Formats: sequence, C-alpha cells, structure tokens
Amino acid sequence: MAIPTLTLVAATTSQLQFSFNNPNGAGANYTVELNRAEDFSSDDSIFLQVNNVAAGSANGFIFPGLPSGTTWYARLISAAGERSPVVIGATSVAALTTTYTGYSIAKALLVVPVGIVNPRAGGSNGTYGLSGFPAANLLRPDPASTFQMRNNDAGVSGTIFFETSGEPIDVVALLGHNQPDDVTWEIHHSKTAIFNGADDTILPYTTMRVSPSIGQRQSYHSFARLPSPTTDRFWAINIISSSRHLIARNLVLGRARETTNADKGAGYGVNDLGSATRTRFGVLDSVRGWRGKVVDFAMSWISETEFQAKWADLPGLVGTTKAVLAIPNSKRNIHLNDRIAFGNITQMRGENVQSFKYSQTIEINSIY
Repeated sequence: MAIPTLTLVAATTSQLQFSFNNPNGAGANYTVELNRAEDFSSDDSIFLQVNNVAAGSANGFIFPGLPSGTTWYARLISAAGERSPVVIGATSVAALTTTYTGYSIAKALLVVPVGIVNPRAGGSNGTYGLSGFPAANLLRPDPASTFQMRNNDAGVSGTIFFETSGEPIDVVALLGHNQPDDVTWEIHHSKTAIFNGADDTILPYTTMRVSPSIGQRQSYHSFARLPSPTTDRFWAINIISSSRHLIARNLVLGRARETTNADKGAGYGVNDLGSATRTRFGVLDSVRGWRGKVVDFAMSWISETEFQAKWADLPGLVGTTKAVLAIPNSKRNIHLNDRIAFGNITQMRGENVQSFKYSQTIEINSIY
C-alpha cells in the first residue's frame, strides 16, 4: 500500500496547512505527526488523526494553534506504520508587542511549591486526556514527563483539577507548555470539592502565556498572581485553546517570597545537557540533550526581619534537591517568558553586610 506524500500549502502565524493525494482505497486512515526536531527525537510531537480519506482525490488539512515563528517537521504515518518523506515548514513571525511598559526592572520573587494531590483532567467538547500522559506528570520536576490533552476535531477545551493542603497560595504557574498566543485560562479555588460557581473564587479568563508573540522557544510559560493569598484547598484550571494538542510539564502553586526592593543584577548562563565532541578526523559528534539555563541573582540591603522571614529557611526547606520557581525580574513585558526559572538551587549565600542589613544570593540550575 502506497503512502501519500505531504505538501505544504500555506502558513500563518498560528497554523500550517498541508495537502496530500490518497492513492489507496476509500476509508484510509492516517496520523500526521509534527515535531520541531528533524529526526522527530523531541519529546513534544503533536498528532492529528486524518480518517476515512477518500481515494484518488486531493485532501487538505490544517494544523491550528501553533506558536509563531517556529520551524516544524511533518510526516504521515499509515495504519501499518509506514512513514512518508518528511516535509519542513514554519509558522510566520508575529509582530512583537513593543509598547513601552515602564521601567524594566521589578522585584525578584521565589516560590517554594506546595504539596498537590489528586491531579486529574476533565474535558469538554471532545477534549480528552491522553493515556500515558496523566495530570500527575505535572508534579514531577522532569521535562520528559508531560501532561497532554487532545481534541482531534477542534481546539482543546479542558480542565485540570487538584487539591492542596491549605497552605497560603498567591501564585499559580503552568510551565513548559506548547500553546499559542490565543490560549486562555480561568483559575478557580474553593473551600469545597464541588465547583458550582456560587462557592468558587474565580480569576476570570485571561491570556495564559506571559509573553505574547515570541516564537522558536523550547517552552512557553503561564504565571498568575492572585489578588491576595488564599488557603482554599480545591482548585480547577480551565484552558481554552485553538491548539488541538496541549502539552504541559510543570504545575507550581505557592506563596511568592518577594523582595522589598528591586535589584538590578542577574546572571544567565547555559545549562545544556547534551554533548558535542569531535573525532580524530574533525567530524562533529553531537548528542542533543535538554537545554536549560543557570540563573543567579542577588538581593541587596535586606533587613534582618526580611532575611529571616523569606530566605533563611531555604537551606533546610529545599536544600539543593527540591525544585523552586524563581523570577529574578518579575516585570511583565515581552521578555518575562525567558526570565522564568524552575529547578534546584545549587548555591545560596546570605551575608550580614552591616549589623542590621543582609544580602542574599541564589543560583538555580533551571530546566527552562
């Protein structure tokens, strides 16, 4: 049985359109795979089912809800596992949001994640959670463990439910996802496990991505601050997107440890878990690994009270083994996505620079 050859027809900032001609009998079924790695080795393949394709006629389909300015590789897979030749395409670059938003330095903050239990996914309008990619994966600080939802016929519309211990929470973050600019979310929290609207406190639907119109990123992030800390135990996050396949990696809730004053300094380095060596003949032997960053930042002239309340407990609380969320500069602008860090603290140092003043430095080995 011959497998159709893909052809790229058109591209916009958020979708790719393909066509192919089915040479087989009526009712043929195919899976279209899209990946950002040319050898499809990335862990974020997204799929679209193309079923009951008529014989002999040209067929077209659209992959909607893709990040802008991003190169993709596509192939067809038949029911027998045969694969078509690979086709390359790219979504067009969106116009950057360049409106001046004021002074570009804001306070540093750090969040120690609270405990979360019973995470589960609920869908509507045909959306369903994928087997093997449960919501429990959102609690692992591991970029290879993903939560996934899919709707083959329309955009993803689903909910993530979970419970906390009742610790104060004023930060909700969903990290490492693949969603486009138009994705929105609505955050509910309640004292009871029944979400009926009357007893819920709702953060209404807003744009989920912290930085719009940026593309070609390995991951995109969402971050929300509640008006005030809450001890409600039950939570629900509703997500609506034009994408048919959602992938997300980390769900973080907690209370922001925020500096009283903004500091101007932060350092960013490479944390590439791949390797690259050359053979004796000069041939490059490159093995791709997960790419993150090393982030270090300082908080100067902290009062003794602030130091003891926000930073002194970190060595015993998280040490160098528990992942934390940190943003050295929390200013909401086009660059916030790239300033978010999530990973284990590798170094921290507090210094009593005067009898009533402290400084604090933190270095994080971030997976983003």
